[in-house]
Amino acid sequence: MIVEFVTSMARSLKFRVIAEGVETDAQFSLLKQLQCDEVQGYLFCKPAPAEVVEREMLIKSNEINKHGKCLNALTDKMEIPAK
Repeated sequence: MIVEFVTSMARSLKFRVIAEGVETDAQFSLLKQLQCDEVQGYLFCKPAPAEVVEREMLIKSNEINKHGKCLNALTDKMEIPAK
């Protein structure tokens, strides 16, 4: 499979692996198994204007900071979003 080859090659070169265009749970599951570092796609969020994304991130950051937790968007990606 091409995804497995590219992921393996990137790992051997000590590159971070970023997958774009993730649209299904099956794709996401495979990428988790391949230990992909970052993913993005319709499965997680539909495209939105920058102002909307900034506002939502600010709200999320404020909510997390109220609970004394650190905002870490990179680790949040590995959770399948609620549908």
